[in-house]
Amino acid sequence: MRVCKPRFFDDFRCTAGACADNCCIGWEIDVDPASRRRYAQVPGPLGERLRRGLVTDADGAHFALDGRGRCALLDADNLCAVQRALGPEALCEICREHPRFTEWFGAWRETGVGLCCEEACRLLLQDPAPLTFLVSEDDAPAEDPPCEEALLSRLVSARRSLCAVLQDRALPLDARLRRVLAAARALQDELDGFAPEDCPPEAERLPGEAELLPLLASLAPIDADWTRRLAARGDAVPCPDWVLEHAAVYLLFRWFLKCAYDGDALGKARLLVRFVCAARALLARGAFQSPQEALRLLSKEIEYAQENVDRLADFPL
Repeated sequence: MRVCKPRFFDDFRCTAGACADNCCIGWEIDVDPASRRRYAQVPGPLGERLRRGLVTDADGAHFALDGRGRCALLDADNLCAVQRALGPEALCEICREHPRFTEWFGAWRETGVGLCCEEACRLLLQDPAPLTFLVSEDDAPAEDPPCEEALLSRLVSARRSLCAVLQDRALPLDARLRRVLAAARALQDELDGFAPEDCPPEAERLPGEAELLPLLASLAPIDADWTRRLAARGDAVPCPDWVLEHAAVYLLFRWFLKCAYDGDALGKARLLVRFVCAARALLARGAFQSPQEALRLLSKEIEYAQENVDRLADFPL
């Protein structure tokens, strides 16, 4: 098995109670069946609290949130009662893994940390040098679903080329984004079995604030604060191009190879371009206090609801 991960992945550590945006607040936390069975056997006050906090419905089980949106197992110091008493191995699957993600493409595995996490954003933006990824090998077997090796090789090569375009700092950022769209459009023709059309980058149009704000407003919102931010107007917050470049490259890493299964290379390019343009537009409006906050909240709003990902990738602008 070949494994690809961002250079900072092994440096990631959850900051737990020190996190300003605790992932045990505001998220409905699903509890996997194995953890649910284990929690049913926990004795004493913690066991009673676990079982009181579990909500079961037709979709499975999750931890209840209180009136402030806090997980039923979150203590006043923002630490998890389960981890405190039983250790990290007793956490349910999503709590053990989040914000890490892993994707399998047959004999190719990719792993990273989601930008919804403030520590992940800090690590992504700690160095303005071009973002790099590490590829290694382990003895793990190939995972389902299978992936056609020739197609995967083609997509890995295409992603490498798109990454080089995004990191070509001799060009303005907008020119790089247009080149990515043009290259993805040509690749889409190839994947669809057509002769690629000549796609001059200059013909690609980047979306502006007037198009992006209604699109973002049409998505299911994280919370009322997100809706307020979309309508806010304040002092512009500077954002260097390398920050947006890092975000685009990271989104390329996280999403692009999924077109091995859905065939939508152009949609993946649109996703990263629209995400980056939205971050820039909202920072220019003063909707966020920093580029790091912009990336974190956009990721939280978009990347953790597949319908929002699909809408950003496919909606005609």
